[in-house]
Amino acid sequence: MQVNVFQNPYCVIERKPEDKIHRNKPPPIVSLLKYENLVLKDQKDKDFKEAKRDNKGKKLVEPLHRPRYSIPVIPRIKPPLEENKQRAEDILDDILPPREIVDGKRVWVQRVSSAPVGPHEVARLKDQLEFQMLQRDAFKQGLCPTRRDLYEQCFDELVRQVAVTCAERGLLLARVRNEIRTTITAYQALYESSIGFGMRKSLESASKKAALEAMVAKLEEENTQLESELKEKSAQYEAELNKTKDMQDAAQKTREEEICFLMKGNHDIKDQYEDIISQCMAPAAAS
Repeated sequence: MQVNVFQNPYCVIERKPEDKIHRNKPPPIVSLLKYENLVLKDQKDKDFKEAKRDNKGKKLVEPLHRPRYSIPVIPRIKPPLEENKQRAEDILDDILPPREIVDGKRVWVQRVSSAPVGPHEVARLKDQLEFQMLQRDAFKQGLCPTRRDLYEQCFDELVRQVAVTCAERGLLLARVRNEIRTTITAYQALYESSIGFGMRKSLESASKKAALEAMVAKLEEENTQLESELKEKSAQYEAELNKTKDMQDAAQKTREEEICFLMKGNHDIKDQYEDIISQCMAPAAAS
């Protein structure tokens, strides 16, 4: 049977030519995780109910009046391989839930592939990862959402391959994956909360800065007024000081003039007194 594959050599979805609804299906979503063919949601639910009814077996209804020699009905026993396959598919659905694609009024469902895996699947996954890294221009270093998305898809594909081989090991690996995602989500929440805290602090500091700038402007204005008042008071002080100095100099000069005048008068009086004494002493010496 010939199988057509999409132009992308690393596409994981295969379609058959005899599929009647092939032309009506939406375009595939390229992913490193291997999926089965698209199925309409109503058809999937119908197949699931039929499979569930077949797995459980038909319910036996015993008549009220059973014949004496009736042949007992033996329920269908599920083969071990089919039971294990169904269990593996259920575990895959729990680990990697099917994705839904809305195409107008129709909803398509695509389940994870439960086909057996081999060593070539790992090589194919490696080639797909490298191809997608180059095609989507993912950074090899630093933070890159594209590279993280591709590696998450790669890890999911590894979980699928391990779960197909050993369901218990796949469950444990899915638990490790969920723990890693929970840790990353916690770090993201912590980062977002820290950014919010930083933004709040920056806004608070901006509001405080505006208030402080207004206070600084007010204080600078008051300082300017005080400086102008100081200059006025200094000018008044200098004027009063010069005025007081001039008054002191004038008073000192007046006192010095008065002293000179008094000393001159005293000298004149002393001269007059000596002349009078000499005149009085002259007759007495002559007699």
